[in-house]
Amino acid sequence: ATWVVDNRTNLSPNVATAPLLSAAKAPNGLYGFAYYFFDNNSTHASSKLYYGIRAGTNASPIFSERFVTSFQQSAGLATGVGLMPSLAYDSASNPIIAAFNGATAEANLIVARSPDGGVSFSVNVVDDTSASVGQYPSLAVSGSAIGVAYYDTTNTALKFARWTLTGGWRRFVVDGNAGTGSCGNTANDAGKYAKLRWTSTGRPVIVYQYDTGVRIAVGAEATTSNTYTWTCGSVEATASTLGTGIGFQLNSADYPHIVYSDTTAGSIRYAYCGSAAATCALS
Repeated sequence: ATWVVDNRTNLSPNVATAPLLSAAKAPNGLYGFAYYFFDNNSTHASSKLYYGIRAGTNASPIFSERFVTSFQQSAGLATGVGLMPSLAYDSASNPIIAAFNGATAEANLIVARSPDGGVSFSVNVVDDTSASVGQYPSLAVSGSAIGVAYYDTTNTALKFARWTLTGGWRRFVVDGNAGTGSCGNTANDAGKYAKLRWTSTGRPVIVYQYDTGVRIAVGAEATTSNTYTWTCGSVEATASTLGTGIGFQLNSADYPHIVYSDTTAGSIRYAYCGSAAATCALS
């Protein structure tokens, strides 16, 4: 069964800008979703980030949504604010949303957090270190720690930001650019369509597009570390263009299961490893 959640004319653009939606299940069983909205198909004017929930029953669901932010730093138009949202929940079932603040003259990673189950949100700029940074964010929670994998467009690099109660936000280069602990090379394009998951021991694992292939990166350190050492390995690299769309999960033994597109062949591919993510990244 399907239901209309929001039928305002310009919920989605008439051009390919993905992803536009994200959904997640909270620890208390609540189903939530975050999405991008804008008022003009040509300019993305008055763009906004929304958060919604599904209440009621399976047979008679009730959907509601509320405005999260139209954040921008300068006086530029709010064009592209809230693109590519990624929703997750903390242990108290409070929503956390990472998104791209693509406003005119602004292009950075923002994270909106709610202290009251989604009634209100506060917005923080997590990364504004490059002219354009923060696309394809993927947010995941491990205990009280928050992690976001995302793309630095200016430096064609995969980056990782992590928040802890004692350390606040810290940023790390993972791939596609030189940096302490990274496996990056400035000649490569790494980080589009990134997906982040945490292992059962609190190690970050990221699957992402690397040039025209798909790669996996595993951090050696746990959530509270102030440095990360990354091991990066190829999932698949062929003559095809792979990874313009990635889905990724770890099973209970931390074995990676990955779904991604093969644009050249017009197909969807599935890859898995019969050992833990750290071992797979070395193979």
